[in-house]
Amino acid sequence: MRIYLARRLGQSLLVLLGVSFIVFFILYLTGDPALILLPPDASAEDVQKFREAMGFNDPFIVQYGRFLAGALRGNFGQSVRHGEPAFDLVIERMPATFELSGAALVVALCLAIPAGIVSAVRRTARRGSRASWRARLL
Repeated sequence: MRIYLARRLGQSLLVLLGVSFIVFFILYLTGDPALILLPPDASAEDVQKFREAMGFNDPFIVQYGRFLAGALRGNFGQSVRHGEPAFDLVIERMPATFELSGAALVVALCLAIPAGIVSAVRRTARRGSRASWRARLL
């Protein structure tokens, strides 16, 4: 049992590492964050200073390594837009996230349970077949 749990924990860590790499890479591909975050009338010198201060001039792997090291310590950086720690902003918005996910779960259950009952009771009937197909599509 311990070997199984250790293997699953290792797999979970690899998945988290892979997902964080893919998300970081996709964000890296979206373009120069300095041009997005600074006002359009910012001078080239201001843009260069901002890139240097934020570490955007560093290679991709260095930026990812810096992010990963900070994330392992629980430091997800500062929000440039709000000027607060990013983790605090995420925690602040958690209640709304849970509320939305709870509402989505209730809606899904209200649709899935009746569809499952109809499918089980009338497996060969046309209604049961339609409910099965709708459940598969959702």
